[in-house]
Order: sequence, then C-alpha cells, then structure tokens
Amino acid sequence: MEGRSDTFLVATSKCTQEVFVKAFGMPKDRVIITGQARTDRMLNVDAQAIWDLAFPGTPRPRQLFLWLPTFRSGPTLSGQADGSILGNVFNCVDFSEAAFNALLKANDAVCIVKPHPLASYESLDSFSNLLFINEDWLLDRRITLYQLTGSADCLISDISSIIADFMLLDRPIVLLFEDADEYNRSRGFSFEPISDFLPAEMSRDFNGFMTEIGEVLAGKDPYNARRNNLKSLFFEYTDSGAADRILKHVVRDVL
Repeated sequence: MEGRSDTFLVATSKCTQEVFVKAFGMPKDRVIITGQARTDRMLNVDAQAIWDLAFPGTPRPRQLFLWLPTFRSGPTLSGQADGSILGNVFNCVDFSEAAFNALLKANDAVCIVKPHPLASYESLDSFSNLLFINEDWLLDRRITLYQLTGSADCLISDISSIIADFMLLDRPIVLLFEDADEYNRSRGFSFEPISDFLPAEMSRDFNGFMTEIGEVLAGKDPYNARRNNLKSLFFEYTDSGAADRILKHVVRDVL
C-alpha cells in the first residue's frame, strides 16, 4: 500500500483483524492472526517471584490490584481532546485516595497505580496500600509492565487496550470510566456500542467503583461469563506462543 513501509500487522482474532484492516488500511492478507507477543510474558509469570523483586522482604498481600489508566490529552493542535481531564490520575471527580486506601488495608490488599508515561501530575503521593510507580520504578527492579500485569489478581482501568490482554488471565477487571460519553464524542471507539465489548460494567463515579472493588475483595467475580465470551471473540489463541508464531511468519515471509 502506498505510504506504508510495514510488511504486516499482528491481530489476535478474526474480529480484531477486521478492525485493523479498516483502521490501518492494510490488505487483509497482511494482517496476520498470531496473538500479541507482549502477552507471552504476562502468561508466563511467577507472581510471588515478581512481588519479591518489587518488594523484597515484604509479605505478598492477599490481593494485588494493578491500575493502568488511559492517557487523557488536553486539546491537541487539531482541536481534538480525548475525553475530559477531571483533575487526578484516576480521572474521577470525587475520588478519595484515603477511602480507597483504607478499604485496601482492611482487606490485606495493595493497589499499584502506573499512570500513562505521557501523563503528568504535580504530586502522586503513595499511601500504605496505594502505590504509584513509573517506568523508572520498573527498570530499577528489572520488571516489565506485562510481568507485573501477569502477577496481578485484578486489573483496574478505563479504556486501555490492556483490558483485552488481561482477559487471557481469566481474572476480575474493574472499570472506572466517568467520562465515557465525552470520550466517545471526542475520540470515539472502534467497537459500538462500547458497553457490549467491555468485560465488566463501567463505574461512572467513586461510589460505584468502591462497590465493584468490594465485590472483588469479597472473592466474587460477577462478570466471569461476560469476560469469557469476549475472550473467545478477541482471541484465537490463548497460550503464550504469540512471539513464536510471529517469528515463524516472518521467517516464512522472508524466505
């Protein structure tokens, strides 16, 4: 295709293949279904070993949450904004870090929050059970983001693509997406209606979020069936062999 120098794109299923064909203008035979190599590390993780690298000498909590929010840009040069910027890393107007930390502490749980690398906030002060990390934190401990993801018992996000990847682990996902309507109007979604393609209900405020977290802390998994239905839609392969499949395709294409 004129203007493209890439040989092929990687998709995870026939569904995502069709999306990439339209989004990137690639011929269908150049969008290969192999799975994403990044998920291989996520699926081959010793959770205790990762915790020991991250927090040596500290007992692993009963439950580990990982929060990966999506980047919210302000108005760009083209006049586009991605959703609304609501003043904190959680993008939730009435979010109480103290209340969330207290709930985590009472249930022997820890939440690690990694803001998007392009996001900037004046202060991200950690609490006893609510910790903020960045790329340097991972590098210092020789941990990759997907290794940390694979060690988490539950993922928290809004609309990050890692939501789909995490479904491969068959573990709970909690979504806090207060500005979903604004995000849809400004940036839009590849799937419509987006609520049909998310592995959990979207919380729109702090109280709803705390209710969903409470369910997970109680050992419940109310969206298991929905998550597994979506997993079969989004993934043809659920193993850790994506990198090998991609390599075999590249070698075959070159030869």
